[in-house]
Amino acid sequence: MSAYKPLEIKEDLHSTVTGVEAEVSMESLESLCREEKLSGQSTAVVWAMQTVSFGLWDGTHLTLEREDILPEDMEKIRIFNEDEELLLIREEEGFRGRHILDEAGKGTYAVDSASPLWGERVEAEGLPEGFVCLQDAARGITLRLPYEGPGKRLLLVTRSYIRSDAKTGLSGYGDVRYLRIVAKEERE
Repeated sequence: MSAYKPLEIKEDLHSTVTGVEAEVSMESLESLCREEKLSGQSTAVVWAMQTVSFGLWDGTHLTLEREDILPEDMEKIRIFNEDEELLLIREEEGFRGRHILDEAGKGTYAVDSASPLWGERVEAEGLPEGFVCLQDAARGITLRLPYEGPGKRLLLVTRSYIRSDAKTGLSGYGDVRYLRIVAKEERE
């Protein structure tokens, strides 16, 4: 894993973006992940009607930390790793979204940045293997997420893709994806 370098414009990327769709079922979601060939282990985050839950994609199966979340309760899903992300948003008929795959090459400009996840690492019972618990008692927030490594505070590293408008000549961020979770200490 490469060290996090804040706000460095990456010019050595080629990104492929593909539109995707899935029915509202776990079988359909997992089938889509296999079709898009999400490589290796990836982190998942699901926004449901009642909660936010993290999980893992192991290449064949999606496992959420909260087992009580049903596909019909899911509003948004991100499954991501260093090289790619699958983003799905719930619509009436099912899920629609996109798959981004980053590879070495030219043609894509992007900036990686990191945002702190709320809470500090605390001991917790009943965590799945490979998960940690972050807690912000003052806000009443607890996050249970996949992370193996040191660190009391964790950051979510994101990649923002720079797009230019040929008509106006203006540039800005056209899309953003999640990359990885790192310890705050890693970037200091």
